[in-house]
Amino acid sequence: MSTGVYTKTFGDICRDALRDAGIVAAQLPITQPHFQLAQSKANDVLAAWQGLNIHLWAETEALLPLNPNQTEYSLGVGGDHCFTEYTYTTTTAAIAAAAVVIPCATTGMSTTNFIGIALEDGTRHWSTISSISTGVSVTIADALPSAALSGAGIYVYSTKIDRPVRVIGGRGATTHTGDEKDLIQETRDSYFKIVNKLDTSSSINSWYYSPQLTVGKLYVWQAPEDCNQILRFTFVKPQYVNQDQTETVLIPAEWLLAFKWAVAYELAVTYGIDPNRLISIAQKAESSLSLALGNDEEYDSFNFQPG
Repeated sequence: MSTGVYTKTFGDICRDALRDAGIVAAQLPITQPHFQLAQSKANDVLAAWQGLNIHLWAETEALLPLNPNQTEYSLGVGGDHCFTEYTYTTTTAAIAAAAVVIPCATTGMSTTNFIGIALEDGTRHWSTISSISTGVSVTIADALPSAALSGAGIYVYSTKIDRPVRVIGGRGATTHTGDEKDLIQETRDSYFKIVNKLDTSSSINSWYYSPQLTVGKLYVWQAPEDCNQILRFTFVKPQYVNQDQTETVLIPAEWLLAFKWAVAYELAVTYGIDPNRLISIAQKAESSLSLALGNDEEYDSFNFQPG
């Protein structure tokens, strides 16, 4: 006997919800109009759940290399260079301006990856990798605008983060390997009341995030004086929206029951089923959500001290 990860497809959830709501009898096939409505309701539920302060399983870590004198960053597919998975290395020799060959270790790199090289003038040059000489160097698409020193930091990654639903906490560091400092989370009002936003007299102290509609806006203070400072932060990823009934629902197994009953309730309201049955479905949806939420809590350690 083997053990595996319990999953359900999007079609499984929609079919179960339609039948448990009493809209389609268990012995009858589900027609396309029924399924299309169930699919719409299911994605409505997933989108609504993003507004709840839950889902430890949807949290992950990102790294944002900061730019000199820049306080505002766009986060999302079309935004600034910010990523979760990456390779960090350094140049193995000094590089002249206008060069396209970057001497460095190449482990973990692929062609078309984004690459950011720290320059001698304190800025970071971003390009993409055109070719790789394994273990020796990479060739980039856009030539360096100015020189880079030997030992200059390089970030390489393939995919920018999706727009964060929420940013939960941020830590700053003056170098990739430097000690991290916990940063203050500002409110919108407190951040925009800061007068000297471009002050570069010290390392970053605080941040504020606004999710917006398509690309999030992350604001930092104080503005870095060079490209060596970084911001690491925890964020909530947007829930994947299913497009096809054969796709696996990307939520933990302990949330599947709550998801099904939430969809069943939304369908029951739309179809106008018997009020007594609607109450029963609502109770099932509420109780299964409570159970899932109980499993989604994070516990801090604590100690008892004698009185």
